Amino acid sequence: MGTMELLKLCSIGTSKSLLYISTLAYSNQYTVNYNSIKNLRSGYTKSKLVAEVLVNRASQSGLNCCSIRCGMVGWSTETGAINTEDIWGRLLLGCLKMNCWYKDSYGMDGIPVNLLSDKICFVAKSLSVTKMPTKEIVMTGEQPLIQPHTIYQAALSCGFKLQLMEYEDWYNRVLMLPSDNPLYSITPHLPPNNPPLRFDEIGSKYYCNDQNKAEKIIRLLMRNEM
Repeated sequence: MGTMELLKLCSIGTSKSLLYISTLAYSNQYTVNYNSIKNLRSGYTKSKLVAEVLVNRASQSGLNCCSIRCGMVGWSTETGAINTEDIWGRLLLGCLKMNCWYKDSYGMDGIPVNLLSDKICFVAKSLSVTKMPTKEIVMTGEQPLIQPHTIYQAALSCGFKLQLMEYEDWYNRVLMLPSDNPLYSITPHLPPNNPPLRFDEIGSKYYCNDQNKAEKIIRLLMRNEM
């Protein structure tokens, strides 16, 4: 309903532009099968897809609007700031509280929030002066955000005594966690056989691969928790 009301506002009086932030949860392509909503299980992805359909139709009707589909948003590469309530923050904080971490040789997927916001601002400014040539823009991390082992080493340097475990053993332990652990609410979204947030390919460069920044992220997490 919120998106519909904004579209109504943009169509009244002085011409206005609308930039809608969508998600890659239902598609990482420019073309989306909007009839696929019946196959989606999450209320979040269903609502985002419905809103994107509204924006798409408004664009076809002549309104200057555009959707940006972004993937998992990670911490800032400048400050280490992170949303403690999303899957990234809960994953890290939950592992610190349960004193164990899982093994994974792949990088973790995500796009740093400061880099994403810069791109969004650029598109928004472009949208304000010209009609966008495309109705959808896909933004993903061009390379892994960080290696799991870097987080593990940073946690040790910060004084945490984490047990390094095979992922399946770690997952089974997560299933036994009490409801006050940050991981509890995201357990249904964790894959049982392979680590979450895994980047498809191993890259040679990472947005945040140095241990000092990873330590800063961990300290910020714990400060926000206090």
